[in-house]
Amino acid sequence: MPDSKASFAFVLQPEFPLTALILACDSLRIANQNSGRDLFNWRVLSEDGAEVRASNGMWFAADGDLTPSGPVDVCLFFQGNLPTQNLSRRLLGYLRTQARFGSIVGGVDTGAYALAQAGLVATEAAPKVVLHWEAVPTFREWFPDAQPLNGIYMNAGKRVHCAGGIATLDLMLDLIARFAGQAMASEVANAMVHTQRAPETQQRLDQPVD
Repeated sequence: MPDSKASFAFVLQPEFPLTALILACDSLRIANQNSGRDLFNWRVLSEDGAEVRASNGMWFAADGDLTPSGPVDVCLFFQGNLPTQNLSRRLLGYLRTQARFGSIVGGVDTGAYALAQAGLVATEAAPKVVLHWEAVPTFREWFPDAQPLNGIYMNAGKRVHCAGGIATLDLMLDLIARFAGQAMASEVANAMVHTQRAPETQQRLDQPVD
């Protein structure tokens, strides 16, 4: 077990998927609870520190804004129904700063838009990303060189992506395993009555994404 906490920043964009955020927070809470230790801490951030409206119409309070306060271990950006809007210079700058600090930076649901716009998607030919299947056609228009995968999440070292929804839990279990071991990740999965799935599990069996 690690001797220090792993820190997470969950950055919310208007119309973010609340289900994904709850799964992310609760998986870390259960890891702390089951270990009897504070293995993880997390903060929920918005661009200006104000509450943010989720896609289901509920408002969620933020713990702070995007004022740089040092590196975190993991920075996850939660983006939903407005993937091409609100990609401000401050937001993209924050993601770039965390990347420069060496943080794991990831996008949830349609968060790959912001990572690509910030220049944080790999620069090789046909860089691979994962995002919600509904957003793939527009993503290809914005970033024609990218290669969206029909998987539920992708863990590429310092860059992670997931398709949102329940796939958020699969990504979180992968990250928990990285910081606290597979046994703890399995405990969290069992507590949430979930069987962890492989990253390449298809989002939709009836409509594969090229």
